[in-house]
Amino acid sequence: MSRASVRVGASELSAAFKQVDADGMAALSLARAIGPGEATVAIDYTAPFGKPGDGLFKVDSGGASYAVTQFEPISARRAFPCLDEPRFKTPFAIELDVAAGDVAVANSHVLTDQAAADGTRAVRFGGHAALPTYLVAFRRRPVRRGRRAAFASDQAAAAPLGDPGLAPHGQGPGLGFALGQAGPVLGLLEEQIGLPYPYDKLDLVAVPDFGAAMENAGLITFGDACSWSTTSWLLSRSSATACGPWPTRWRTCGSAIW
Repeated sequence: MSRASVRVGASELSAAFKQVDADGMAALSLARAIGPGEATVAIDYTAPFGKPGDGLFKVDSGGASYAVTQFEPISARRAFPCLDEPRFKTPFAIELDVAAGDVAVANSHVLTDQAAADGTRAVRFGGHAALPTYLVAFRRRPVRRGRRAAFASDQAAAAPLGDPGLAPHGQGPGLGFALGQAGPVLGLLEEQIGLPYPYDKLDLVAVPDFGAAMENAGLITFGDACSWSTTSWLLSRSSATACGPWPTRWRTCGSAIW
């Protein structure tokens, strides 16, 4: 952490940052009391990649490196300062600086993608419904895109949810089974639970050496070994997570049904 400040109205106060414990709890101390009322906290910081499957981590596979997030249950704090509890829901704004040839994805659609003078790109993503930190997700990687027929939510009068599936470079064809099941599973869960899909896209992402699956909003992840399987295991696992975090009824009913 290199700098922290708190803005209240037109006043900006410097803040002293202190790590309280090894589990990520931190405190900001000000020279004087503020409030009650709204305040904006700004923190400049850097952080290393985490261990595989914990926070923002790096995976090397097939000669390429992939930056991946896994924030459930309380690992978002390892990637950025936040109120890392499910009861705090925030409409996050995400912008990633990536190499020219890399693909960047997050919970929502790309809003702008601008080239920089140093050869990198600044990719900014559109806003989305307020999320708890453990469902925020982003990825940076050289990938092979799988393709599926674009599908839309059966109950929401919205544009199609998109057609990309993302896999490690050279392994896109292995996504065929998962992509083919995504549309039918989405429609079936909407029908069973009685609520429309609330997000603007639904991507399926195969992650190298990832021994889990995660129902991030709009960005479902699972281990790449699962996507190549022809067994029913993938379908059952995808069905439990594929429609992401609706209100509580969606998550509990979806998992119970499948």
